Amino acid sequence: YHELCPDAPDGLRVQVYNEDGTNNILNVAPEGDIVRMRPGEHSLLLYNNDTEYIVFDEMQSFASAKATTRSRTRSSYLGNSLMDTKSENTVNQPDMLYGSYMESYVAERSTETDVIPVTMHPLVFTYLVRYEFSHGVEYVSLARGALSGMAQAVWLNSGRTSEEAATILYDCSVEDFGTQACVQSFGIP
Repeated sequence: YHELCPDAPDGLRVQVYNEDGTNNILNVAPEGDIVRMRPGEHSLLLYNNDTEYIVFDEMQSFASAKATTRSRTRSSYLGNSLMDTKSENTVNQPDMLYGSYMESYVAERSTETDVIPVTMHPLVFTYLVRYEFSHGVEYVSLARGALSGMAQAVWLNSGRTSEEAATILYDCSVEDFGTQACVQSFGIP
């Protein structure tokens, strides 16, 4: 189980949405740092900034900010014959993503630093997929898989997953019992 737990992120991004419709993006240490804001009401999004396959979309607004992942194709994947997956995008696994949000924070001019405790929650979870063989595993040299019906995106302002489904394509490792893969996806397993 501990091998499935992700490491702490390398950095933290803070996106500050101001009352006038503008926003500021700041990169800080994962343990936190001083974030300077104008006096007034703000909305805040916090998420790790060490991702490769995450695509941040519609970030101009606190209400519409979401994370998706990159499209991926595989010539040998023809879809799931038991489901209508033709309408689903095929995608890479998302990187580990943590997030937190504050819908309303009022900053006041002060000489004291306001300490705001923040708990980062996972927005991507790991599934362990195992295929166990009763015999014939010695003939397996390559295995790949696809998980259909997985969330295509997650809203950063709530952690809620999108209604749109995606198929995650992944590679497996060959083990003495069969094959297995650790597959990451948006949402709660």
